[in-house]
Amino acid sequence: MGAALLSDLAYQASWRDDPATAAGILTKALSRTTHPVASSLLHLRLARAQAALCDRSATLRSLNTAERLLDAGDTGDTPAWCSWMSPAVMRSVKLSQRRGVSQLIYVLAS
Repeated sequence: MGAALLSDLAYQASWRDDPATAAGILTKALSRTTHPVASSLLHLRLARAQAALCDRSATLRSLNTAERLLDAGDTGDTPAWCSWMSPAVMRSVKLSQRRGVSQLIYVLAS
């Protein structure tokens, strides 16, 4: 449950234009998370923060890790707070969100 709270706190920081704080919070949450689907969601949110910070290599690393972990996850025991996370969510990450993963477009182009 701690990872869920930290994830929500980091998500708020991202939307308040503070991606550095979001990345720090998510890194802390990841150090204590063991479920692959939960870790996948945290890595996806971390990628969003890293993209906003224009950190190309970290963004790509986090996106790749999120995908790999999601593929490895056993959905039968997924924590309720991230039970909606799925391959479809990974595919449908909107690239048009302000200060979101859309920033990845600019990071990758540079």
